[in-house]
Amino acid sequence: MLNRFIFAFNARVISAAFGFFITVLIGRRYGIESLGYYSLFVLFLSLSEILFGLGLSSANYYFGSKVPSFRNAIITSSLVLPFMTSLLMYGTIWILEASGASDAKIMLPYAGIIRRLPLLYFACAATSAINGLYLAEKRISVYSLFQYGTKALLFLLMLVLSAAGRPFKDTVFSAYIFLYYAVLIYMILAERKHLSFKGLGGYIKKGVPFGLYSAGSNIISFMNYRFDYLLVSTFWGLGQLGYYSVAVGLAEAVWHIPSAFGISAMSWKADVKKAPERFRRDLRMVMGVCLFCIACLAVSGKYIIMHIYDGDFVISYYSLLLLLPGIFAFCIPKAVSSVFIIEGAPQ
Repeated sequence: MLNRFIFAFNARVISAAFGFFITVLIGRRYGIESLGYYSLFVLFLSLSEILFGLGLSSANYYFGSKVPSFRNAIITSSLVLPFMTSLLMYGTIWILEASGASDAKIMLPYAGIIRRLPLLYFACAATSAINGLYLAEKRISVYSLFQYGTKALLFLLMLVLSAAGRPFKDTVFSAYIFLYYAVLIYMILAERKHLSFKGLGGYIKKGVPFGLYSAGSNIISFMNYRFDYLLVSTFWGLGQLGYYSVAVGLAEAVWHIPSAFGISAMSWKADVKKAPERFRRDLRMVMGVCLFCIACLAVSGKYIIMHIYDGDFVISYYSLLLLLPGIFAFCIPKAVSSVFIIEGAPQ
């Protein structure tokens, strides 16, 4: 398990580092309101996957490990179902536009982002679903590369586009579209021999209900973790959301430790069952490391923000201090939630 944990953790650290570089690039080059816009963009992209993605990633993981004969149907459904739900998303947006709901005052900050989502959602949902199968097959290196390594390419794309003088919103959307469709095309080419409609209906009957349980829990998690972004942007504007997102980004970096532990545990089911004491011991060690990292952030967070972003961002430090106790409290769920998926109880 240690080797898997180290690989998963390193992949998440690299992803977090380049995600951090993206926020620094946006904050320094485009300003605080653009950073708030980017935070909303990522938020709505994640929300679209939760609401329309049918929990396919969790379903594919579970059935990919339990019923290997479903493999071809899993690959095919990972393309067909996101395509169908992207059409549903287009229809939903069209209804909102036709009814005038998108012109309501509370929707104005989000309307431009929502209109761009369906095209990007399809690629993100499909790649995430296929990646769930790779995790089931214990291909941790491939899973981590697609799940986290893409952040490095995203940073490079945004750096090139911003250097070319592209407008900020076009830079963000173009970089995401190019990256995720490139990854999706690569996956399709790699799995083209496994694309088959045989058994698709049987898998959908089993996989979708299972995935919807997972989607329900993900909606609750979203309300816990990200509803604050909507509140801040609605009542205080994109500028304040930009400051707040800096604090959230730094605080949630701690979660990469228990999340990496959870990913490694997903491919370690037998040991979790046979050696529960070892699992608990490793979990206690992970929690100790998390507590140490939180203490370091509490002491040095102000200097990190001032020197990497700008002196004007120092206000983010006070939000960071308020967030850290909650961050520690949620480290345990981050570490052990994967065990419930292993046991077929995503709800």
